[in-house]
Amino acid sequence: MSSFESQRPAASMRFTDGSRQAKFMRHEEKQENLARFCGYYLDRLSVIDAPMPIERSVTLLARSPQSPVARAVLDARTELAGLGISMRVLFAVLEPAEALVSWLDFAEVSAGSALIEIRWARRAALLDAHEQLVLGTGLSWAGDCMRREPEKRDAYEQFDTFDAAAAERATASFGGFWTMSERINARRASRTGVLSPAGAETVQGMLSGNANAPIVATRH
Repeated sequence: MSSFESQRPAASMRFTDGSRQAKFMRHEEKQENLARFCGYYLDRLSVIDAPMPIERSVTLLARSPQSPVARAVLDARTELAGLGISMRVLFAVLEPAEALVSWLDFAEVSAGSALIEIRWARRAALLDAHEQLVLGTGLSWAGDCMRREPEKRDAYEQFDTFDAAAAERATASFGGFWTMSERINARRASRTGVLSPAGAETVQGMLSGNANAPIVATRH
C-alpha cells in the first residue's frame, strides 16, 4: 500500500493504472473511496523528481463543500499543500457555511505553498451537471448530478485511472463552467462569524466584481 493511502482507512476500492471503474456507490462509502483516489494521485506525484505544473493541478466541481468529494479533497489538504498543488474549486451551492469556512481557511493558510481559487457556480442550470474531480493529467472521477445531495444518495460513480483523454474531456467541461462562475472574496468572507449563503447580502458580499481575478491565496 502506498504511503499516502496507508494513512487512510481501508476502502472497498483498489485502483490500478489504466483502468476504468464505474460502480454503484453507497453514500456512506463515497468519501472513503474518494480519499483513497486522492491518495493514489498524491503517492504517484510524490515520486516524480520535477513534475510539470499541469501534473500538480487539481480541478473540483462539487455540489457543495459538504459533498463527499469536497470533504475527501479537503482532508488531503496537508499533502496537497506540501506538494505545491494548484487547485480550482467550483461549488454550485455555498452551504453549509461551516464547511465553506473550512475551504476559505485552507486558502488562507496555504497561500505560501499552493494556489487556491474558489468560485460559485450560481446559475441554477449548472446543477444539471455532474460532480467531477480531475487530479493531474490522468486521473479523473465523475459523480452524480448536482441536483441530488451526494452525501445522502447512493449513485453510480466513475473512476478513470491514467486515462489522459478522459481527464482532458473533464478539464474542458470544467473550464466552461469556470468561465460562467463568480469568484468568492475569501478575505471578506473568512472569519466574519456570519457566513450564511441563505442570506443574499452575505453572499453578495463574498463575491468579487471581477470573476477572472485570482482568489486570495497566491504564491510568494
